[in-house]
Amino acid sequence: WKKHPLLGIGFVPEVPDLMPPGIENSGGFEWENSPPVSGPHCSYLSILTRMGIIGLILFSLIVAQGLSAFRNIYRGPVGLSELLMFFLFANGLLYALFNVGFESPHNCMLMWLAYGLLIYHGRQKAHEGSLRP
Repeated sequence: WKKHPLLGIGFVPEVPDLMPPGIENSGGFEWENSPPVSGPHCSYLSILTRMGIIGLILFSLIVAQGLSAFRNIYRGPVGLSELLMFFLFANGLLYALFNVGFESPHNCMLMWLAYGLLIYHGRQKAHEGSLRP
């Protein structure tokens, strides 16, 4: 990552494959010559490593759009379904801090579904607010 901080290393070389040879395998891994790590267990570090600073900024803009949509929803009465959408989205973001949540579909499917619904409802509320005199 040090060589390509703006664009990252890409998706083809896995992060553990970039470990220099000769590092001792002290973790009790399956093969003696396997890399001593299994990749970052934080989706945000994975985004930074694979897509660089530019990718992390773009991802942050996507997350900010979801939070902005919830802010539009929060201006009026908030229903249970809207709170559930927000908490599913927030839970996915928090889960990704400690695990590879964005890399596996079963972990992030509900999060991105809730994100899409948040965006939709947020735009609906913003549109309704602009129609009021």
